[in-house]
Amino acid sequence: MAARPPALPTITAAVCWALKIAPSRLQAPGRQPEHTRARWLIALLATKLNSASLTAVARGFGRDVATMSNGVRALRARAEEDQHLRRRIAGLSRQLRANETSKA
Repeated sequence: MAARPPALPTITAAVCWALKIAPSRLQAPGRQPEHTRARWLIALLATKLNSASLTAVARGFGRDVATMSNGVRALRARAEEDQHLRRRIAGLSRQLRANETSKA
């Protein structure tokens, strides 16, 4: 039996832990770059792992869907050039998949 995709709160917790950001900071109305990038990373992982749509992620954080989409696109483009970012995304993806597989 295939494992279910990780829930959005699970992805959020993993990204916040990796980036050392309190999850509550992602709901804040500001545009601090580290919080914005964390939301983009959560959205990228959620869509990549079939956990949530971009619309659901944007709404969950009280953000505009178009802005979130542009941010995810920019993050993907940056990952093509940035090996460290690419490894971080891959590592988080593996971790989240492994956690869900162990629950199945």
